[in-house]
Amino acid sequence: MRQANLPLLHAPYKGSGPAITNVLGSRVDGMIDQLSASIGHIREGRMKALAVTSRARSAQLPNVPTLIELGVKDFEVGTFTGLFGPAGMPAPVTDRLHAALRKALASEPVREKYRAMGVEVMDMGQAEFAAYVRTDFDKWRQVAKERNIVVE
Repeated sequence: MRQANLPLLHAPYKGSGPAITNVLGSRVDGMIDQLSASIGHIREGRMKALAVTSRARSAQLPNVPTLIELGVKDFEVGTFTGLFGPAGMPAPVTDRLHAALRKALASEPVREKYRAMGVEVMDMGQAEFAAYVRTDFDKWRQVAKERNIVVE
């Protein structure tokens, strides 16, 4: 809202489902959501994608511009899913899980399932993923600090 200078009202929901229901029912004007939750409605014409928040256009919605393209300078927000375990997990266990995950994600049928849900698979090693998570955490910690956002 700050970067785009838009006077939006944040209405918290308990998940995408109730928010999507209210968009589809015209009870709210719009929402920002993970593509995986909304893509079916977009493909079927029940919702219209106005922009994506990633730095590049989505391969699933190539005709939908990014917010950067629409003039919101340096705007990039994404979601990610990763596999996490307890601190102190033994390296052999971590290595085995990582190898199994990479093998599964290298499978074209698995990758296609993710693509169909609007998810881009990011091939990362353990250290690279840890750095990615840390960078994302630091980014949002700074936003919270600047805007005086606290968890209640």
